[in-house]
Amino acid sequence: MHGLIAAFHERAHRLRFYVAVAAGFFVLGLAGAARHGSELNLVHSDGRGYYVYLPSVVVDGDLDFSNQVREHYQTGFRPLFSKDEETGLVWNKFPIGVALSLLPAFLLAHAASLAAFAVAGSPFVAPHGYSLLYQCLCFAAILGYAVATLAIVDRWLTERFRVEGPAVALASAAFWIGTGYSFYSFYNAFMCHLVSAFWVAASADLVRGLHERLDVPGWPGRRLPALAFTLAMAVTCRPSNLFVAPLVAWLLLECARRRRLGPLARALPLALPALFPIGLQVLTWRALTGHSLVDPYKYEGFTRWANPCLVQTLFSSRHGLFWWSPLLLLSAWGIARRVRAERGADPFLTGWLLSFLVLWYANSSWYAWWFGEAFGARAFLELGPLFVMGLAFAYQEARLRGARWSSLATVASLVAIAWNWLLLGLWSAGWISHQSALL
Repeated sequence: MHGLIAAFHERAHRLRFYVAVAAGFFVLGLAGAARHGSELNLVHSDGRGYYVYLPSVVVDGDLDFSNQVREHYQTGFRPLFSKDEETGLVWNKFPIGVALSLLPAFLLAHAASLAAFAVAGSPFVAPHGYSLLYQCLCFAAILGYAVATLAIVDRWLTERFRVEGPAVALASAAFWIGTGYSFYSFYNAFMCHLVSAFWVAASADLVRGLHERLDVPGWPGRRLPALAFTLAMAVTCRPSNLFVAPLVAWLLLECARRRRLGPLARALPLALPALFPIGLQVLTWRALTGHSLVDPYKYEGFTRWANPCLVQTLFSSRHGLFWWSPLLLLSAWGIARRVRAERGADPFLTGWLLSFLVLWYANSSWYAWWFGEAFGARAFLELGPLFVMGLAFAYQEARLRGARWSSLATVASLVAIAWNWLLLGLWSAGWISHQSALL
């Protein structure tokens, strides 16, 4: 055990550990999909809306989703796709960011499926966008984004916050296994959250890097176009990812304070082309509806701005964040202890905490603040980097306080993880409500 803990002091060993956890979820996801019948089906629920752009554009060469809906989507899901009155095409309210993120994996799968089908002619490798290779390679890519997210947070914790490697590895694994993040890593991976969280983390990392290099000659160079791209991808994965605005605002305020707005402004023309994912989204809306600007949730919305359900989104048994993932209470404690020990939060951490407040208020103002039939508080999963940081702070603090505190943190984590998997099992079996309060 001591040798294993010592190994986690090395970043390379931690990264291999994250890959191993991803591999475990990959096997679990395939096993669960295979259990439902002879045809592999990993693309569930809303994931079908995020994914459908790929087979339609790459395989069919159009944005007419009608054949995908007819051939691959169960009847109960079809009402989410309705004909647009002006164009006659099937309308899809889900944005294109996830499809763009999976495009390299899909193209590789398409080439391999074409070759395999030409040789074998098996329906298991049919080149229609939904057969074995497409789903497996795209699923692997989604888990790859999750590993990349943890790798980014790992670097923050060890380099900026000086947290020891074993605490970082434990925090990453505990969050991945012991919260709703686990469910969206094997059963509903084709929903946006794992991919979306990566673009949020990448954007925050570029903000951090730009801030740390404010006085470097040639600043901001390539980093500003990269930030524009990651922010555009984050927003086209999930519009509510605008919650990262406080982190961007922190960077702008630091630029103003240190008189670096000039170089930033001169680099903007290079950054604007990197916003092309937003342009592609506009073009997609225009093709589907005839309009460049569309409210994809015109029948849904933020109807509770004046009366947000702030307490319910955190503590209600109806998908409340801490009720369904009590491990995050330990994360909150870790952040509180870190702020108190340093007599104030690190500015980067402060930006994340303000981002939490923005997303918390937005989620609480949504007309269905429990977010439908989801497992747990899925609308908070893009804050995963903050939750991992909090857990790492908690485990580090517990170790510094001695064996008794370390044991207490371990027991609390195991109980919280067991609670998450108990709910997951009951939810999957249909023994508890998918939408109503449990108490």
